[in-house]
Amino acid sequence: MGTLLLSGTALDGAQWTLHAEDTPRGPGVVLDVRTAEGRRCWGTAQRCTPLPPRQVLTGAWGTGEVDEPATWLLTLHAEVRAVVVHLSDGTREDLRVADDPHCTNVRWAVLAHPRHLDVHRVELYDTAGAALPATVP
Repeated sequence: MGTLLLSGTALDGAQWTLHAEDTPRGPGVVLDVRTAEGRRCWGTAQRCTPLPPRQVLTGAWGTGEVDEPATWLLTLHAEVRAVVVHLSDGTREDLRVADDPHCTNVRWAVLAHPRHLDVHRVELYDTAGAALPATVP
């Protein structure tokens, strides 16, 4: 295991961890997910790749078996300091954000949620608390 960047618990009790690691494809992160009962679901990895010019957010979605949570591994522009996600049941998730130790201009966040819920809105904020537009200048 590499360096722990983030960890958390989904609404359904599933546990997840995000580690910075040297993956077979290069430096990046590995997301591991376990059900509330402790069964390992699956994992995903992303390389530390800077976002294209002006892009603020991208991500990789994942789902497993019916009883497993859905996840969204967010790759963020360095200006993003806070992420708020609103789900279809009215739940608001304030995501923690972590710097990537390999790339100074990449940050990471993770959303794990019951798979029957949908993401309705995502809000991004900078260090001053100002909302970020969909693209940066």
